[in-house]
Amino acid sequence: MVKDQSVIVAAAITRHGRLLLARRTRPPEVAGRWEMPGGRVEPGESEAQAVQREIWEELGAGVLVGEFIAEHPLEGIGVLRVYAATIDGDSGDGEPRLLDHHDQLRWVAPATANHLDMAPGDAGLLPLVMARLGIVK
Repeated sequence: MVKDQSVIVAAAITRHGRLLLARRTRPPEVAGRWEMPGGRVEPGESEAQAVQREIWEELGAGVLVGEFIAEHPLEGIGVLRVYAATIDGDSGDGEPRLLDHHDQLRWVAPATANHLDMAPGDAGLLPLVMARLGIVK
């Protein structure tokens, strides 16, 4: 990783063999594109803490963060690091909802994901993430 660049974390949230994707509303360069939800790691927090905070802020859902899955460089920004996650039924109402930065949520299978306009970093990682999580056609 290049020094002084951001670490962006994303949650690969799964349920019943499907992956949760969210469609961005901003910033303009990724508006309308799909992603695994997440965001920047803030100073003093671990990557797992950042995943939990970001999902709570963006989707109002608590998550249990699992293993690191993969990473992908984001040109001029830093690195995107993806972690497996599941909804924590003991925090929040257990169902993700639209709160910030997104206008749609979808639980997708690989065949559906292949037809979505993905954000650049997510597009490069999606097949690997789905394979590592055992989400197959």
